[in-house]
Amino acid sequence: IEEYSQLAQEKLREIRNLTGQEKIYIIGHSMGGLVATHAATSLREDDPKVPLIMTLGSPMEGTKVAKIGIGQCTREMKIGSVFLADIRRRLD
Repeated sequence: IEEYSQLAQEKLREIRNLTGQEKIYIIGHSMGGLVATHAATSLREDDPKVPLIMTLGSPMEGTKVAKIGIGQCTREMKIGSVFLADIRRRLD
């Protein structure tokens, strides 16, 4: 998810450069909501501002299904993961 987050940050910068918009709103579904939240809360000061992130069906507290999955993204979505704790900390 962190790698996707970096790609999302690059896309946000590209959108700002193309449109001149300083504020960009993000909507993410499921894991995309985690990507969007991580990307927006990790931006540099000179990056576009994200005043609103809307997530739909995103496992912000983790998901039990992650127990049977494989890969880094699945590990990051496990209930109690360090990754999810970091996102919650950034949102407080």
